[in-house]
Amino acid sequence: MRLDETMLVKQLLPEICHFIHTYREGNQHAAELRNSASGVLFSLSCNNFNAVFSRISTRLQELTVCSEDNADVHDIELLQYISVDCAKLKRILQETVFKFKALKKVAQLAVINSLEKAFWNWVENYPDEFTKLYQTPQTDLAGEARSVVGPHIFMTPVDLRDCAEKLFDLVDGFAESTKRKAAVWPLQIILLILCPEIIQDISKDVVEENKINKVKKAEVSCVVNTARSLICAGCWGFC
Repeated sequence: MRLDETMLVKQLLPEICHFIHTYREGNQHAAELRNSASGVLFSLSCNNFNAVFSRISTRLQELTVCSEDNADVHDIELLQYISVDCAKLKRILQETVFKFKALKKVAQLAVINSLEKAFWNWVENYPDEFTKLYQTPQTDLAGEARSVVGPHIFMTPVDLRDCAEKLFDLVDGFAESTKRKAAVWPLQIILLILCPEIIQDISKDVVEENKINKVKKAEVSCVVNTARSLICAGCWGFC
């Protein structure tokens, strides 16, 4: 029965994608269609994440060997509309780390923009998990620990931090020009927010030089202030 449901979801996805991207063709009802379709996609991804993410992952793989500069990135943009909890966010980041460098610039930019929105979807829909990210004591990098938040298995900050740090380096390599730096800066802030120890150390002014050499010193205060504003907004005790 589960297999049949998965197949039905995969057959339905192309139609949903069509409605999500109809706005590009100037349809007067584009916004309404997109909102409805994205809502359906979100609901489907709650219980059929593997089927939905498989489409995204497959397209990512195809784009790693695509020679076209203006390849279709619509399926990558689906990341903006799916349900993402902490474990799924880690999976998405891992997949991106593996494939980002091999993508063309247009695909890299689509990934960057979509990951930013995926992060906010996580924070909005699973605020307890984000709270846990900063409340859970840090564990040894060599260790493995998980905790449960409601019905969800929560990956430790160490798991997320490893993925976030690796992706930060990859994205930083993408930002060669001033225009690109402006495009990736929001995601870079997010990736640093996913590294609680670094943010907390910077905020306490006890961080070592090698922990902040990925960003200019003049920009560190911006990162910390952004992180603090996000965390304090929920009264999560980081301030």
